This record gives sequence, C-alpha cells and structure tokens, in this order.
Amino acid sequence: MRTGKATGCFVLLAAGCLGQWDWMLPVASSGARAKFICCYGVARGSFLSGLSFSNMQLGAVFPFVGGVLPWFFCGGRKAYYVAAPTLTYRFYEEIEGQIIGVDRARSGAVRVTLDQVELENISKSNTPQKVRLSISGGPAAQLLTPQGRLKTKGFLMPPTALSEPGGFDFRRYAWFRGLGAVGYTREGVHITSGPSSGIFTRLFDRRMALSARIKAGVSEAASGPAAAIITGDRSSLTRAQLQDLRRSNLAHLLAILGLHVALLTGVVFGVYRRLCLFNANAFLHFNAKKIAAGFAILIGFYYVMISGAAVSTQRAFIMVSIVMLGVFFD
Repeated sequence: MRTGKATGCFVLLAAGCLGQWDWMLPVASSGARAKFICCYGVARGSFLSGLSFSNMQLGAVFPFVGGVLPWFFCGGRKAYYVAAPTLTYRFYEEIEGQIIGVDRARSGAVRVTLDQVELENISKSNTPQKVRLSISGGPAAQLLTPQGRLKTKGFLMPPTALSEPGGFDFRRYAWFRGLGAVGYTREGVHITSGPSSGIFTRLFDRRMALSARIKAGVSEAASGPAAAIITGDRSSLTRAQLQDLRRSNLAHLLAILGLHVALLTGVVFGVYRRLCLFNANAFLHFNAKKIAAGFAILIGFYYVMISGAAVSTQRAFIMVSIVMLGVFFD
C-alpha cells in the first residue's frame, strides 16, 4: 500500500512538472487498483506540490471524480445501511432467535445464524440484529430441517479484531453481514416451529428441505458431500470427511463455483435444445438455441438461490449468463 501511494505521488508530480496531466486518464483506466493509486496520487501530490484542483486539467480530475468518489459513496452507503448494534462485552444468559443459516465450524460443531434475536436482560435497542452460535454436542439432524426459533443458554462475545497486522479482519466481515455477536452453547437447545417471514427465510427453508430430501435418498457416507455440492449445506460433513478432502486437494469442490454452475447450465442448455428439436413444428417456427439459452439462465438462477447465493456462485452465474445472453441475442 505504501508503495502504491508513493507510485501515485511520483506519477502525479512527474506529470505536473511536465504539464501533461492527460497522462492520468490512460493510466487510471488500466484497472481498479491503478485508479485508486493514481487518484490517491492526485490528492496527495497536489498537497505536496502546493497545487490546487482548480489549476489541474480535466484529465487529472476526472479519474478522481468519476472513479474514486462513487466507490467511497457506495462503501459509505453500504456501511450505513448494514449498521446494527454490536455486543461490547461477554454475555452469558438466555439466547433466542430465528434460524436463518446452518453450517459447520472448523471444530466440527454445528453452527447456526440467528435473526430477530432476543437476549435476556438486554434492551431491544442494544440487541444485535444477528448472532452466530456454535452448538457443541447438539443433534445435527434436528437443526438441518426447516425450523422456527431456537432458544438456549450460552456465551456471546463481540466479533474479534485483527489477530495480526494485515490479517483477516473478522470484525469488519461481521459488520457487513450484520453479525453483532458470536459465541457458543453447551446447554440444551429448544426449537419451536413457526411460520417463515421474509423471502430469505423462505429460501433458507426451501434449501434445508431440499438438503434433507437429498440426505434421505442417499447413503449416510454420501449424504454430506451431496448436500454440500447441491445446496451448499456443509453441516452434515463429518470432520473425517473434511480432512480427507483437504488431504486429497479436493476440498475446493465443495465451494459452488464456475465448475458447478457451468456444468448445470451447459447440460440444461444441451438437453433442452435437443428436446426442442424433437418437435419438428417447434423447430420450424422457433429458435431452439435461444429458447434453451433462456431456460438455462432460469435454471442457473434457481441454483444460485437454492445453494445459498455465495459471492463465488453469483460471480459464476453472471459470467455464464453473459454467455447465454450472447446466444439469446445472436
């Protein structure tokens, strides 16, 4: 980062001495990182050289106004939009909330994400919007079906900060996901069924219901990997299975990426196109390839939603959709 700042200042000062501010625009367009470096250099270099933005040519100001300011605006808007109360101390009392996510921690314990949280002896205004709770020794099968509210007694603490300079900042990660506290419980877990509220909760229920059907239809050994690849539900994977996958360098297959999305949409595109060609009347009046491309996009979108809509899955769906839209509008 320090090297980037220095590079931006150097480029700015060199361009300023030569009176050729139009340098900055081609350099900035080479990528997002270059934009940031150059625009930071514009601001920093103008301060160091005693220049003002009013004396700069448009080519130097445009990358800053058009490239960096929208990023800061969107980042600030996102941070304001997801702002929620965060626990500031260790807590041990009754915890209750709506289950909106189930996965498995590195220790092998089942981990749930709770929304609409209620904490004993804490006011609603100071209660975190979401908390993540690891359940040590809890029955996994009970949590993997669509359920309502969970109630237990456990420990909660604020999200941890950086453990080393430049390391993973879990506190920032939790902030943008609305997690105001994390913790665990070793007590009994009581779950009461209730109606789902909100589209994301309904999607989670559908996802867990599909995961339960998959695990009921295959062997116990294959149920965990099958549910993880299709629905993104890794909570049934045993610790031994995860270790075997990591040792064989196959753990990346559990992450739903371009491989999974491309295989699904490609197979759907090919099969549906062949089915359309079986009907001679439809073949003469409609473009089977375009119909198959549109159908593949719809199936891909459904797969993204039912698999948890991770960032990697969204990225893969966008790339596949671009290809299919090219076929559709050809």
